[in-house]
Amino acid sequence: MAEYLEYKGVSVNLETDAQGFVNLTLLWNAEGRPENRDPRNWARGKAGSRFIEHIAKKLNVSKNHILQTARGKGGFSKAHWQVALAYAKYLSPQLHELVNEVFKERVEEETNPELAYYRGRERAVRGYRRRGWSDREIAERLDQIQERHRFTSTLKQHGVEGTGYAICTNGIYEPLLGGNARAIKAQLALKKNDRLRDNLPRVERGAITFAEVLASDSIDRDDARGTTDCYVHCYTEAQSVATLLKKRRRAMS
Repeated sequence: MAEYLEYKGVSVNLETDAQGFVNLTLLWNAEGRPENRDPRNWARGKAGSRFIEHIAKKLNVSKNHILQTARGKGGFSKAHWQVALAYAKYLSPQLHELVNEVFKERVEEETNPELAYYRGRERAVRGYRRRGWSDREIAERLDQIQERHRFTSTLKQHGVEGTGYAICTNGIYEPLLGGNARAIKAQLALKKNDRLRDNLPRVERGAITFAEVLASDSIDRDDARGTTDCYVHCYTEAQSVATLLKKRRRAMS
């Protein structure tokens, strides 16, 4: 789940990874990288180490299941969400309060999934507005995200697992964009965590969504099974949309 808070004019990403860990280095950066108060120093100190030991004991796991670090360029520290709360409290009362609010909302949303949907949509709208998107562009993009969820749900129902989702998605991209996701991101000089579709022109985004709708329909209709079969349906439907786009561009030239 991705969560964001606004702190000192900066949007701070509190996304949790598959382990439920939060990036402590991002909290330190948000506070202005105060000297000797980075996550590693805090974890070695009396207060930090005692709290980490307490959580590890409570959860009956070793410390490396509570806190993980990576050194060198691009290094980071990430930790269990309770450790993240303690570190935010150590950095400043203001940051602690805001991080608490984010996790309070997360607990509420786990109890009330409908609340999670509406809050998530509101956060997405705020995020796109910060990028300078118009209300029309935002509405279109959010609708496309919903269709994407329906598409991946269809793939799941038809036996696609793991890397199969990326393979089927590339079956959409290849006819429409001329390459797979990695190649197109490299072509656009995007960073690893940049979302490809957010950086495509409006027509291409719409074409991808249309192809996914068609692919979902044909996969259901033919009861396609597994990654290979679903990939063929994705590629075929994307080819038909790509043909329409080419005809339209020729007519407009």
